[in-house]
Amino acid sequence: SERNGSFVPRIAMLRSVNQHLRAEDKEGEQSRHDLPGTRSDFHAGGVVDQAVEIFPSDAVARRRLAWNGMAIEVVQALTHDKVELRFRGPLHLLVAYEEGIRSNGETLIEGLPRSMLRDVNRKLAFVPADHEYREWQEPRTRGRIVYFYFDPAKTPLAPSAGPAGTALAPRLFFEDNTLWETAVKMAALIENGAENRQYCEALGVVQIGRAHV
Repeated sequence: SERNGSFVPRIAMLRSVNQHLRAEDKEGEQSRHDLPGTRSDFHAGGVVDQAVEIFPSDAVARRRLAWNGMAIEVVQALTHDKVELRFRGPLHLLVAYEEGIRSNGETLIEGLPRSMLRDVNRKLAFVPADHEYREWQEPRTRGRIVYFYFDPAKTPLAPSAGPAGTALAPRLFFEDNTLWETAVKMAALIENGAENRQYCEALGVVQIGRAHV
């Protein structure tokens, strides 16, 4: 079909992503646990004003990069104090908890029961566009979260994500090794200034498709 045919170039793009990531591994990446810069790295674009709100803002360091229709943001906690996060917007949001054990906390995604899970390390969450995401936590460790923002109008769905027009479902604290590893490695590339639009766009297709499975 046309939709299946149109997905072939994205498969090739994904292979390019994986080849690039393997090459980075061989060369030795800078540790992804290094503290990200506090400056914002968003380029001008539609997603620049659609980031997760964090209170108090000085409790975290944020590093971000945006391009046409997509953005990545790395958020590193600086203290063990309570932090509140919230988001609702016209973008899909994928949350990757790269590090995270909280003494107390609660996460809510509209349409799902709230969760008070303490150990959220290596967990993922998916917030469809126009759904509310709220979270507060008292981190036991200085957690690190990677946010991926996708403009639905500019991020095509893979065929595996369901028929065109199908609403994406929210997901909270799920595991997917392929999605996890790709997301974390891409965040490391972004932090180290090795971003590539083609790789990032391919990643977006893969992430949205797998997040919806």
